[in-house]
Amino acid sequence: MKLLANGCSITHGQELVTDGYDPANTELCYAKILADQFDIFTEYDNIALPGISNKHIVESTLDYLITKGAGDTFVLIGWTSPIRYCFTHNNYYVRFNIHNPPAEGEWLAGPQITEFHKQFIKHMNDPVDLARTMFHEVNYLATWLERNSVPYAMSYMFEEPGYSQSRRRLVTPHWTIKSNEKLDYGNPDPKYLYRFNIMQDSFWHIMSKINKTLGEKVFASGRHFNQKGHEIMAKRLKPLIEKQINTRWA
Repeated sequence: MKLLANGCSITHGQELVTDGYDPANTELCYAKILADQFDIFTEYDNIALPGISNKHIVESTLDYLITKGAGDTFVLIGWTSPIRYCFTHNNYYVRFNIHNPPAEGEWLAGPQITEFHKQFIKHMNDPVDLARTMFHEVNYLATWLERNSVPYAMSYMFEEPGYSQSRRRLVTPHWTIKSNEKLDYGNPDPKYLYRFNIMQDSFWHIMSKINKTLGEKVFASGRHFNQKGHEIMAKRLKPLIEKQINTRWA
């Protein structure tokens, strides 16, 4: 069976070898640690990319499974922050982080990309919209995997759907209270997603606690986890993989 890993820079293993995209990072990250701990995994493919969005994670995972086949594949997903967007502009694949200006690589998309980013911040940074979109992205991919009998395990890298990144424990309503129209579709509880094989709480929250309370250094820098951090991630995710294996192949 193949272990297919997808996510952002953390799942890619950024800073384990180099601070950027480098396939060598994927050979030391938590996904590879897990792949080596189970005899059932005879193949390993990590398609995670630094700086990508949850939309990209959903689309690239499904593209992979649809074109290469979903049979005999275990999917490991590390969800990123909803403040990220990916789209194509002037034939360039642009990765936007609402809190940071476009990187040098994004400038290749055209001289107007910086001004576009400024407008993007103003109009695409609503916490309610971000929370609602992430909720449905997680629900959509997990439902597809369940429907197609693809074993999987998921975790949140930065925040769970419905929680604010800047104020970690502040729950954001699924629908905004104020609106031009009456939008009475209901407000799903973020805990609805716990029905799927997904780890509760975010790794950034967990690691920050470990780093602060236990005094264990788990960050390679202020952004990514070091080897110790990835080992902790693998340990926490292992029961979710065991749960799927025992359920499907017991």
